[in-house]
Amino acid sequence: MGEESAAVITCIERMLDGMVRKDASLLREVLSEDMQLIHMTGHKQTREEFLGELLDGTLNYRSSRIIDAPVAIDSDTAEVELKTETEAAVYGGGYHRWRLRLDTELRLTEEGWRITRSVASTYRGIYMDITFVLKGKEYRGLLKDLPLTEEIRSVLPKALEFSRGGDREYYAVMDMSPDDKGSCATSDIRKNGIYWFPDWGALCIVIADTDISPYTVIHIGDMDDDISSVLMNGPGKVTIEARR
Repeated sequence: MGEESAAVITCIERMLDGMVRKDASLLREVLSEDMQLIHMTGHKQTREEFLGELLDGTLNYRSSRIIDAPVAIDSDTAEVELKTETEAAVYGGGYHRWRLRLDTELRLTEEGWRITRSVASTYRGIYMDITFVLKGKEYRGLLKDLPLTEEIRSVLPKALEFSRGGDREYYAVMDMSPDDKGSCATSDIRKNGIYWFPDWGALCIVIADTDISPYTVIHIGDMDDDISSVLMNGPGKVTIEARR
């Protein structure tokens, strides 16, 4: 990635950080004064209108992680087709995870790159199905299309013995070492997330949001159906069949 493209991504990352932390000062640094935000509904907002709803609790962002962000630069302007996984509660609703796409335009100023326009939508992404069967009931999840997840799916269907890891997760050692080259590790794990723990060769289903530092895992997917609420009160060990 070139120096200017990296600077554009840094600007995007600062915007997402400001949204999560409700940091109006930071957002005023990265969002241009004439910035326009267009929501998925088509509703248009100025920078100050957006900040107003962010600060009064109308818009709430718990997390926002970049999945893909190709950058196209033309002299002093840039466009980013930003794809994120965002957990948000907006306009009175509860928290939900969104595959949020932001088609973002930026302008290079004397102070650096500034975001001038952002159009929100959702994206399907490239995902593969996985189904967990617990006590005869099916729970559907979606795995990212990665070499790592393809190798895991190749051994399914399989009955897996999951062990409880405190109040954080259930994990099943799969006696395999799939290729995780290029995968991003994280210590920030989320409820109903599906993770791979390379050190143990284990598939993990998370039952509560937590930070597992200094350990890291690879986020490989999420449950569409809420299995964590069932597992929260589960035993120390449980057999779950995983199907592709």
